[in-house]
Amino acid sequence: MKKLIIALLVLLPLVVSGCFPGLSPVPEPEPEPEPTPEAVNQAPHAYIDEVTPAPAVAGDMVSFEGHGTDTNGTVAAYRWRSSIDGELGDQASFTTGELSAGDHAIYFRVQDDDDEWSAETEFDLTVTAPTVPLVIYDFSIAPEEIEAGETAILSWDVLGAFDIFIEPDVGAVTTTGYQEIAPTETTVYTLTATAGDDEATATVEVTVTEPEELEILYFEADPQLFLSGEFSTLSWETTGATDVSIDQGVGEVPPEGSVDVSFLGEQVKTYTLTATNGDETVTASIDVQSYLLMVMPDSYEVTLSAVIDESGYVRSTGQVTPKWIYVGDDTNNIPLQGFITFDISYLPSDAMISSVILDMSDYDSFLGVPLDLDCLRIYVDDYGTLDSSDYFTDTPLGAIVRYCSLGEIVAEENDYLEDALQDRVGEDRLQLRLQFRYTPTDGDSHNDIARWTATHPPTITVSYYSYE
Repeated sequence: MKKLIIALLVLLPLVVSGCFPGLSPVPEPEPEPEPTPEAVNQAPHAYIDEVTPAPAVAGDMVSFEGHGTDTNGTVAAYRWRSSIDGELGDQASFTTGELSAGDHAIYFRVQDDDDEWSAETEFDLTVTAPTVPLVIYDFSIAPEEIEAGETAILSWDVLGAFDIFIEPDVGAVTTTGYQEIAPTETTVYTLTATAGDDEATATVEVTVTEPEELEILYFEADPQLFLSGEFSTLSWETTGATDVSIDQGVGEVPPEGSVDVSFLGEQVKTYTLTATNGDETVTASIDVQSYLLMVMPDSYEVTLSAVIDESGYVRSTGQVTPKWIYVGDDTNNIPLQGFITFDISYLPSDAMISSVILDMSDYDSFLGVPLDLDCLRIYVDDYGTLDSSDYFTDTPLGAIVRYCSLGEIVAEENDYLEDALQDRVGEDRLQLRLQFRYTPTDGDSHNDIARWTATHPPTITVSYYSYE
């Protein structure tokens, strides 16, 4: 038994080692290959190269430059944004002048061709507000004296202010404008303009007087009897009136004055003067009679005063001031153009104009030396109702008259105005514009103004023939 066991033990290594005659060794299996991991995209990187100028001023053109890198691809898109203004641009470099004043955090990022965005990189940029000097160019009132119940025009023009207040009773206003006021007593108005810690003030005063008693002191005609085609002069004086008018086609008139009237044929006309102060009304009437010596009348003549309520002036800023005919420049070197309306509805529709005399000599006053600006020119201008658009900014042509010295401002015939009036026979209005053509302001910060008022109006004297 032991011999058998020993024989088997001797034989076993031969079997295990595959060394039996005629048998091949069994090969070992090869290992399976490990799987290849998928490639992982790397996020790009953003870099701000330059932001200039830094710091900047609001309104300046600011340039932005940046770039991006991508280790396993390319940069395909860019994004710039501001912490104040939001999205700014989508290019690597760009320029903008639209940045708001303030402390900006500028952010920049890039996107690669696998649509992955980089982290934002940041740049701090301070944009300051532009420095504008605080200046009150104009704070004025016209007229400076009114009666209780009347109004005045308060006007102003301010540069560089954040806040503007006018006291009393007006409050916050914009940088330029005008407002009608009706104080009941003499009042000082104060304009206060502020810009941060800066402050500027200006004051104007309007004197308020008690209204006079409403009364017609006289209303006369001289002569009351006249030859058909000739004239009678109506004259009057009132007190306490805010509006005065005469019927029979004369229209609105100043509180005191005179006007020539004429009519054809043999007839009697009753002229009634009406004066009112808004609360009360008084009237006075007078009869005027014409008579005939011949069938056909001789030439006629009428003097027409400017219709003050339809006249006025316009600043180059667009501010309109009615009832005061000014031309020149003011203390803020703002040019003014004057506008005059004449009522020509009195002229018969078949009137044949033989002459027109323009009389600007009864001016109210000359402030400064307006004729040093340039020669004052007058143009025919059908401006209609006066508004800000009537300020003429182009080079004007066709002046009907020019005055280069005070001595030239006299009543004289004007052929150009005669032609213009003849063209408008049958219409209601003839309108003129006054301006300095080449030098609207001399920049000396002084009033250089020629002015005409209700008591000193321009006039035209018209001579004509008519078969009516």
